[in-house]
Amino acid sequence: MSLPSSPRLRFVPLDESVPDDVLDGVLAVALSNPAFLATHEGSANEPGHYDRSMLERDLAVSALDPERHSYALMQADGGTVVGWADVLDRHPRDQVPWIGLLEIHGHHHRRGYGREAAAALAAHQRSPGQTLIFQSGHLR
Repeated sequence: MSLPSSPRLRFVPLDESVPDDVLDGVLAVALSNPAFLATHEGSANEPGHYDRSMLERDLAVSALDPERHSYALMQADGGTVVGWADVLDRHPRDQVPWIGLLEIHGHHHRRGYGREAAAALAAHQRSPGQTLIFQSGHLR
């Protein structure tokens, strides 16, 4: 399986073989963006609550769809998790590739990681002759 690529980022599939420290890094990314969590997650009557079990649930649901791919975004030169992404090969409504989530750790905002990851994901998902890629969710 080929993976997206970019100069500063390594895209690591978030599957059953991903190490615990990478999952902890992805959770840290999610928790570093509380405004996003407040509008998209929550349980136990606590808006914005998100924990490791919820992340693992989200990744298990993602793994059920062979056209859905979740990635940790890691610095190529150091291995630090700086973000994560969730993409579909074909969105069921429009049948075009779709970037459903692209989230960068709050400490790494404004450094071009989001733009670089979006470009790499779009280039990876784009078929020859295709010009349209949908991006939604939280893009920084």
